[in-house]
Amino acid sequence: LKDGIRELGLEDKIDVLGPVDHDQLPTLLATATVCVVPAAADLTPNPTVVYPTKLLEYMACRCAIVAPRRETITQVVENNHDALLFEPGDPVDLARKVLRLLGEPALRDKIAQNAYERVRKDFTASAARRALRKAYNVLAERFADQLEDDDDAPKVEMLSDDDFEATLF
Repeated sequence: LKDGIRELGLEDKIDVLGPVDHDQLPTLLATATVCVVPAAADLTPNPTVVYPTKLLEYMACRCAIVAPRRETITQVVENNHDALLFEPGDPVDLARKVLRLLGEPALRDKIAQNAYERVRKDFTASAARRALRKAYNVLAERFADQLEDDDDAPKVEMLSDDDFEATLF
């Protein structure tokens, strides 16, 4: 990466950071003008699909986002509302979307605010717990015939949702 940056003459424009402690991530993200999700898996929607965590973190930190137009991304954000989506594998489209957000502060602020409101409404810790329970139920039903009825097996206690709807993951 550093060799590529040097070859392109971008040393004065790019800072390569080392590992960042997770607790310091919101502070670091708050300094960003635009956050980019460079890649995401192209998975069909199903109860066991995992969203890119960085996308949710960017949303929770009120960052304007550019992300690939992938099924896992479009389950979380709407193009031109919560993020700008680029065609995967098209660096020109990616650059165009980043430059648009850099050049249009009002759009950038609107997208960042919309993303923040969406993550606060739809992607709380309680929502994540419900989605995990749903995924486990789907898997348990799918593999029920392989599970033995064993009276000595440890029992699993399912917890109900709590009052922490505003907690983000």
